[in-house]
Amino acid sequence: MWSSWPLEFDPVAYRGRYADLATMSDERLRRHWRDHGRVEGRNATVLENRDDFARLVPPTARALEIGPYTK
Repeated sequence: MWSSWPLEFDPVAYRGRYADLATMSDERLRRHWRDHGRVEGRNATVLENRDDFARLVPPTARALEIGPYTK
């Protein structure tokens, strides 16, 4: 059930979301996100917002949201 969750880092999504990174290779993007992007609050996954994340949880599943979905 949970194996379909998106990766924390998706180079296609990261590259497509930020024009300044468009020409970087996947490996260079990975390093950029690790060293700079996370600190800058850049989104490197296909999920745009909390609603995208919430839709991943099946309606019949029990879930507990521990903290706010911000960054």
